Amino acid sequence: MANSDLLAAFNVLRIIHFAMLSGVFMFSMAFFFFITNSYYLAWDFNNFFVMIAACIIAGTMAASFIIKNQKMQELMHLKTVKEKFIHYQSLSILRYTLAQGSILTCIVLFGFMENNLLLLLLALIPLLLLISLYPSLDRFSEEYRLTTAEKQLLKT
Repeated sequence: MANSDLLAAFNVLRIIHFAMLSGVFMFSMAFFFFITNSYYLAWDFNNFFVMIAACIIAGTMAASFIIKNQKMQELMHLKTVKEKFIHYQSLSILRYTLAQGSILTCIVLFGFMENNLLLLLLALIPLLLLISLYPSLDRFSEEYRLTTAEKQLLKT
């Protein structure tokens, strides 16, 4: 993969990340402003839907970190920058999807089942994870232990 192809692929990954963030934002705004007409904030963690949302968030976040740790064990078998980037890209998209799924679940539960704002506050947890997963060349080179020659290839 040529340097320009790699940088273009990084830009595509950034666009995917931005699209997932903006999709979540637009979906939540639609529910917040157009579907619900009265909402409340109740710190009731005994509520069935709040418990479901909390379990889904915990499960998807744990799955995200477990999958990352398992997939990073494959790192020693990857030889080229192209192979490492393809691995990084697929792992990133999988983690974005897990975070987005739990966010959307909270939003749907808020919109259709409950009008409790606590569900939207719970959605902030995976949203912060999704924001923190923004793809960068520095993170890629650090996590995939790129050699100095491979790092130089990224910078030129």
